[in-house]
Amino acid sequence: MSCGPTAAEMTQIRSDVADFLDLDCTISRKTATADAWGTETETWAIVATLKAGMKSPKPAMLDLYAEQLGAKLAWQVNFAWGTDVRVQDRLTIGSDVMIVQAILSQQSYSVFTTCLAVEIEHE
Repeated sequence: MSCGPTAAEMTQIRSDVADFLDLDCTISRKTATADAWGTETETWAIVATLKAGMKSPKPAMLDLYAEQLGAKLAWQVNFAWGTDVRVQDRLTIGSDVMIVQAILSQQSYSVFTTCLAVEIEHE
């Protein structure tokens, strides 16, 4: 008796659903760069440009992460499975700029890599 889809079936499902991601997204990550004075300056470096999907998180999700989110506008952002997105990465989708607060997709049968991000003021 099978407990769920096979690894090959999950790979195919993940590939199929990635076609539904419709928003252009840039993932940036802070990197330390040595400056002329011998100190390090943090700058944002683009680590990926890819497709994403966004939706409003459910109230239960907002309650669960209330401490990280505060009163900021939060979004649940989906990427193709296996995308390297990390807490504190900056996401730029259209005119929205967000900071990743949590990575949500840790289940066996997840089809997306999903994170919770909050909008920030443009720098």
